[in-house]
Amino acid sequence: MRKPVFLKSKKIWVVRVPKPDGGLRQITLGETKKKAYEKWRLMTDSDGSVIARSPTVVKLIGIYLEWLKGQAALGHVEQKTIRSKLVRILPFCKWIERNHPGRVVSQLKPHHVTDWLGTRERWGATTRYDAVADLKRVFNWAVSEGRIEKNPIAVMKIRKGPPRDYVVDRPEYERLFQESGGSKFAGRHCRTFRPVLIALWQSGCRPSEIRRVTLKDFDGKRWKIKNHKNRKKVKRARVVHLSPCLQTLSKILSYGRDSGPLFQPQANERWTYEKMKQRFDRSRKKAKANEKCIMYAFRHSWITRAMLSGLDAGTVAAMTGTSIRMIDEHYGHLSRFESHLEEAARKVVRAAS
Repeated sequence: MRKPVFLKSKKIWVVRVPKPDGGLRQITLGETKKKAYEKWRLMTDSDGSVIARSPTVVKLIGIYLEWLKGQAALGHVEQKTIRSKLVRILPFCKWIERNHPGRVVSQLKPHHVTDWLGTRERWGATTRYDAVADLKRVFNWAVSEGRIEKNPIAVMKIRKGPPRDYVVDRPEYERLFQESGGSKFAGRHCRTFRPVLIALWQSGCRPSEIRRVTLKDFDGKRWKIKNHKNRKKVKRARVVHLSPCLQTLSKILSYGRDSGPLFQPQANERWTYEKMKQRFDRSRKKAKANEKCIMYAFRHSWITRAMLSGLDAGTVAAMTGTSIRMIDEHYGHLSRFESHLEEAARKVVRAAS
């Protein structure tokens, strides 16, 4: 690339770079030599070639977040998803701006992300993995939009955290249920988390599905949840076949109403993920339950119980709205139940004899 030159007539530093038609275009760099060369270095790659129309990292991430907000306004992305991404992405923007101001995307290297992760001492392996995945998603989106030519950290690899395979047993569930009742002086809404716990324990649903199920989704025997996690991929409702207990509970919760969410923290109000988590964490603390006991662990536990009862992976996958591969890789946890595996081995021997 050509070096900066000083135009005495205008008292500015400029650089002339080739245009696609063979000509030259002039770029103003600044009034001082120091600033001009700093800007010029940001415009060149390691081999001296021009970085054509490459936005800064911070600017590109800002454009992506604005696009994401637009998707949320259309109902394609949840606000919870945006908030979780902001928590992981914004610290990187602040770090890159402070340590590498004006860094353009084509000059970003994986070691920049690694250096940044080194400053996030309180983050666990899973949060670090998710942060890198979020950044990769930003650059992959920019490539698909034609804003950049390639993802600068596409080859970056980071170890994923251990799976969340905690299994909630019945005594722990009963303690949580007991402590979720609230005080009789605390108001009606403090006693309405128990139906959510029952649904978590008996349905195998994701917490988001329980939060989203509406009165119109309940047909007396099943929930046909239209607004669910995989609705874009499968393009059909998530069907949950209810136990007799959940059928009765759904009828009680829908009594006297014809619209709105099935589960409510109080009248004319919808559960948010934050409210559900707050109530669950409070109950867990009172019940002195394991810290690994989170709402999503109830889904893991239901699937584990289903497989221990003898259901095959295909049936369990269909009942829980996931794939057989996901069941095999993440949800079985059968290696923790030695007695079940020993009994299975005896059955194989008896079948062969």
